[in-house]
Amino acid sequence: DITIGDDDGLHWVNCPADIMVGNDVDECGAYVNWTPPTAIDDCVEPNDVIVTQTMGLPLTTGSVFSVAGSPHTIEYEAEDGNGNTITCSFTVTVVDSQNPNAVCQDFSVSLDENGEATITAAQVDGGSYDNCDDDLEISIDLSAFDCDDIGENFVTLTVTDDDDNFDICVATVTVVDDIAPTIECPEDIVEVNDPGECGAVVTFADPVADDN
Repeated sequence: DITIGDDDGLHWVNCPADIMVGNDVDECGAYVNWTPPTAIDDCVEPNDVIVTQTMGLPLTTGSVFSVAGSPHTIEYEAEDGNGNTITCSFTVTVVDSQNPNAVCQDFSVSLDENGEATITAAQVDGGSYDNCDDDLEISIDLSAFDCDDIGENFVTLTVTDDDDNFDICVATVTVVDDIAPTIECPEDIVEVNDPGECGAVVTFADPVADDN
Protein backbone atom coordinates (compact mmCIF):
# COMPACT_ATOMS: atom_id res chain seq x y z
CA ASP A 1 0.00 0.00 0.00
CA ILE A 2 1.05 3.60 -0.60
CA THR A 3 0.09 6.15 2.05
CA ILE A 4 0.31 9.85 1.31
CA GLY A 5 0.54 11.93 4.46
CA ASP A 6 -0.67 15.46 5.03
CA ASP A 7 1.51 16.20 8.04
CA ASP A 8 3.29 19.23 6.63
CA GLY A 9 0.58 20.76 4.50
CA LEU A 10 -1.19 22.89 7.14
CA HIS A 11 0.41 26.28 7.71
CA TRP A 12 -0.42 29.83 8.70
CA VAL A 13 -0.88 32.53 6.11
CA ASN A 14 -0.57 35.16 8.84
CA CYS A 15 -0.02 35.07 12.59
CA PRO A 16 0.08 38.42 14.45
CA ALA A 17 3.29 39.43 16.16
CA ASP A 18 3.25 40.50 19.82
CA ILE A 19 1.32 43.76 20.27
CA MET A 20 2.24 46.59 22.65
CA VAL A 21 0.13 49.75 22.88
CA GLY A 22 -0.37 52.66 25.25
CA ASN A 23 -3.59 53.20 27.16
CA ASP A 24 -6.49 55.13 25.64
CA VAL A 25 -6.77 58.66 27.04
CA ASP A 26 -8.04 58.70 30.64
CA GLU A 27 -8.57 54.92 30.57
CA CYS A 28 -6.67 52.10 32.23
CA GLY A 29 -6.80 50.03 29.08
CA ALA A 30 -7.05 50.27 25.32
CA TYR A 31 -9.06 48.98 22.38
CA VAL A 32 -6.77 46.63 20.48
CA ASN A 33 -7.33 45.32 16.96
CA TRP A 34 -5.50 42.80 14.83
CA THR A 35 -6.18 40.80 11.69
CA PRO A 36 -7.30 37.32 12.79
CA PRO A 37 -4.88 34.65 11.60
CA THR A 38 -5.75 32.45 8.63
CA ALA A 39 -4.35 29.08 7.69
CA ILE A 40 -4.37 26.94 4.56
CA ASP A 41 -3.62 23.33 3.70
CA ASP A 42 -2.47 22.32 0.25
CA CYS A 43 -4.47 19.10 0.52
CA VAL A 44 -7.90 20.44 1.49
CA GLU A 45 -10.23 23.17 0.34
CA PRO A 46 -9.61 26.57 2.05
CA ASN A 47 -13.06 26.55 3.60
CA ASP A 48 -12.33 23.20 5.23
CA VAL A 49 -9.56 24.67 7.38
CA ILE A 50 -11.15 25.83 10.63
CA VAL A 51 -9.42 28.48 12.78
CA THR A 52 -10.60 28.86 16.37
CA GLN A 53 -9.41 31.15 19.17
CA THR A 54 -8.46 28.84 22.04
CA MET A 55 -6.90 31.19 24.58
CA GLY A 56 -7.60 34.72 25.80
CA LEU A 57 -11.39 34.65 25.47
CA PRO A 58 -13.59 36.57 25.94
CA LEU A 59 -10.98 39.09 24.81
CA THR A 60 -10.54 39.13 21.06
CA THR A 61 -9.76 41.64 18.33
CA GLY A 62 -11.58 44.91 19.01
CA SER A 63 -11.86 44.27 22.75
CA VAL A 64 -10.65 46.56 25.55
CA PHE A 65 -7.48 45.13 27.05
CA SER A 66 -6.53 46.33 30.52
CA VAL A 67 -3.16 47.46 31.81
CA ALA A 68 -3.68 45.07 34.71
CA GLY A 69 -3.00 41.51 33.63
CA SER A 70 -0.74 42.52 30.77
CA PRO A 71 0.69 40.78 28.88
CA HIS A 72 -2.48 38.97 27.77
CA THR A 73 -1.85 35.76 25.83
CA ILE A 74 -3.95 35.12 22.72
CA GLU A 75 -3.88 31.75 20.95
CA TYR A 76 -5.55 30.39 17.83
CA GLU A 77 -5.68 26.83 16.58
CA ALA A 78 -6.15 25.71 13.00
CA GLU A 79 -7.47 22.23 12.07
CA ASP A 80 -7.56 20.83 8.54
CA GLY A 81 -10.17 18.08 8.95
CA ASN A 82 -7.54 15.37 8.69
CA GLY A 83 -6.52 15.52 12.32
CA ASN A 84 -3.68 17.98 11.78
CA THR A 85 -3.55 21.08 13.99
CA ILE A 86 -1.23 24.05 14.38
CA THR A 87 -1.29 26.92 16.85
CA CYS A 88 -0.58 30.63 16.60
CA SER A 89 0.01 32.59 19.78
CA PHE A 90 1.00 36.15 20.61
CA THR A 91 0.70 38.60 23.50
CA VAL A 92 -1.12 41.89 23.91
CA THR A 93 0.46 44.34 26.34
CA VAL A 94 -1.18 47.63 27.32
CA VAL A 95 1.18 50.11 28.96
CA ASP A 96 0.01 52.98 31.15
CA SER A 97 1.75 55.88 29.43
CA GLN A 98 -0.43 58.66 30.85
CA ASN A 99 0.80 61.01 33.56
CA PRO A 100 -1.26 61.40 36.72
CA ASN A 101 -2.86 64.76 37.52
CA ALA A 102 -1.26 66.60 40.42
CA VAL A 103 -3.70 68.85 42.29
CA CYS A 104 -2.37 71.20 44.98
CA GLN A 105 -4.02 73.08 47.81
CA ASP A 106 -2.49 75.95 49.79
CA PHE A 107 -1.78 75.37 53.48
CA SER A 108 -0.94 77.40 56.60
CA VAL A 109 1.23 76.13 59.42
CA SER A 110 2.14 77.68 62.79
CA LEU A 111 5.59 77.63 64.33
CA ASP A 112 5.84 75.75 67.62
CA GLU A 113 7.48 76.93 70.85
CA ASN A 114 10.88 76.12 69.33
CA GLY A 115 10.21 78.20 66.23
CA GLU A 116 9.86 75.15 64.02
CA ALA A 117 7.11 73.57 61.90
CA THR A 118 6.77 70.61 59.55
CA ILE A 119 4.20 69.60 56.94
CA THR A 120 3.42 66.42 55.02
CA ALA A 121 2.73 65.89 51.33
CA ALA A 122 -0.87 64.94 52.16
CA GLN A 123 -1.50 68.42 53.60
CA VAL A 124 -0.83 70.12 50.25
CA ASP A 125 -2.40 67.40 48.09
CA GLY A 126 -5.74 68.72 46.89
CA GLY A 127 -7.04 65.48 45.35
CA SER A 128 -4.46 64.29 42.84
CA TYR A 129 -5.68 61.43 40.64
CA ASP A 130 -4.63 58.94 37.97
CA ASN A 131 -6.31 56.92 35.23
CA CYS A 132 -5.05 53.64 36.71
CA ASP A 133 -3.57 54.03 40.18
CA ASP A 134 -5.70 54.78 43.24
CA ASP A 135 -2.67 54.75 45.57
CA LEU A 136 -0.36 57.40 44.16
CA GLU A 137 3.06 58.12 45.63
CA ILE A 138 3.22 61.77 46.71
CA SER A 139 6.23 63.77 47.89
CA ILE A 140 7.23 67.39 48.50
CA ASP A 141 10.52 69.21 48.08
CA LEU A 142 10.23 71.25 51.31
CA SER A 143 8.70 70.04 54.56
CA ALA A 144 10.56 71.78 57.43
CA PHE A 145 10.30 75.48 58.30
CA ASP A 146 11.63 77.89 60.93
CA CYS A 147 11.48 81.59 61.81
CA ASP A 148 13.36 82.52 58.64
CA ASP A 149 10.44 81.16 56.60
CA ILE A 150 7.64 83.28 58.10
CA GLY A 151 5.29 84.27 55.29
CA GLU A 152 4.61 82.57 51.96
CA ASN A 153 6.73 79.65 50.74
CA PHE A 154 6.38 77.73 47.47
CA VAL A 155 6.34 73.95 47.84
CA THR A 156 6.42 71.54 44.88
CA LEU A 157 4.23 68.43 45.11
CA THR A 158 5.28 65.47 42.94
CA VAL A 159 2.75 62.74 42.18
CA THR A 160 3.97 59.40 40.77
CA ASP A 161 1.98 56.33 39.65
CA ASP A 162 2.96 52.66 39.57
CA ASP A 163 4.46 53.01 36.08
CA ASP A 164 6.69 55.94 37.10
CA ASN A 165 4.58 58.48 35.24
CA PHE A 166 4.52 61.71 37.22
CA ASP A 167 3.16 65.24 37.44
CA ILE A 168 3.93 68.24 39.64
CA CYS A 169 2.13 71.29 41.00
CA VAL A 170 3.09 74.11 43.35
CA ALA A 171 1.34 74.98 46.62
CA THR A 172 1.75 78.11 48.73
CA VAL A 173 2.59 77.26 52.34
CA THR A 174 2.17 80.19 54.72
CA VAL A 175 4.27 79.98 57.87
CA VAL A 176 2.75 81.86 60.83
CA ASP A 177 4.24 82.85 64.17
CA ASP A 178 1.20 83.19 66.41
CA ILE A 179 2.92 82.57 69.77
CA ALA A 180 3.32 85.85 71.64
CA PRO A 181 6.71 86.66 73.19
CA THR A 182 7.07 86.43 76.97
CA ILE A 183 8.65 88.83 79.47
CA GLU A 184 9.70 88.17 83.07
CA CYS A 185 9.72 91.28 85.28
CA PRO A 186 11.39 91.74 88.65
CA GLU A 187 9.12 91.45 91.68
CA ASP A 188 7.84 94.58 93.41
CA ILE A 189 10.51 96.38 95.46
CA VAL A 190 10.04 98.27 98.73
CA GLU A 191 13.03 100.35 99.93
CA VAL A 192 13.57 102.86 102.73
CA ASN A 193 15.02 106.20 101.90
CA ASP A 194 18.74 106.76 101.96
CA PRO A 195 19.97 108.63 105.09
CA GLY A 196 19.35 112.31 104.80
CA GLU A 197 17.61 111.85 101.50
CA CYS A 198 13.99 111.88 100.49
CA GLY A 199 14.57 108.97 98.15
CA ALA A 200 16.77 105.98 97.61
CA VAL A 201 19.01 104.46 94.98
CA VAL A 202 17.33 101.27 93.88
CA THR A 203 18.88 98.49 91.77
CA PHE A 204 17.10 95.63 90.06
CA ALA A 205 17.72 93.11 87.30
CA ASP A 206 16.62 93.89 83.78
CA PRO A 207 13.41 92.20 82.65
CA VAL A 208 13.99 88.97 80.69
CA ALA A 209 12.16 88.66 77.37
CA ASP A 210 11.88 85.50 75.28
CA ASP A 211 10.33 84.48 71.99
CA ASN A 212 10.02 81.29 70.01
